[in-house]
Amino acid sequence: MLTFDCCRYWPEIPIILSIISTTVIMGDICIHVYKQTKSTARYAPSRNISFTVFKQACLFTGAFYFTWVPYIALQYMWSSGKSFSNYGFILYAALTVPMQGFFNCLVYVRPRYKERIYESVSTFAQSLPRRLSIHSRQSTIQIQNDKSEEESKK
Repeated sequence: MLTFDCCRYWPEIPIILSIISTTVIMGDICIHVYKQTKSTARYAPSRNISFTVFKQACLFTGAFYFTWVPYIALQYMWSSGKSFSNYGFILYAALTVPMQGFFNCLVYVRPRYKERIYESVSTFAQSLPRRLSIHSRQSTIQIQNDKSEEESKK
């Protein structure tokens, strides 16, 4: 009689196939955009869209890996009976799977808010010396006022 011991791993096969196909598809998109950018470089030499597309594809794929690879590892550990002692890993895998849409949303909105965040940080950094000098002047004035009050009390 022929028995299949791999039956306990069957539910993970679609997830493993989707991880592999996502990696291949994102790689194909990056290669296609790179070739298109290279062939049209003489018409628009200043645009480096292939690197931008590559970065977004890596971020989407990274969010996918961040979510599903621990889940697959946890399923294999459960099948072998070794994962019940690792509560932190169970918690991590159980929390990241439902949050995949949130991670995808962060990757999706990142290019739109990247410039705004950069402008906010640079504006704050430029105004920081002025704020610090105003604060130090106020501190100096306060110290001088405190000294004059002490001298007047004597």
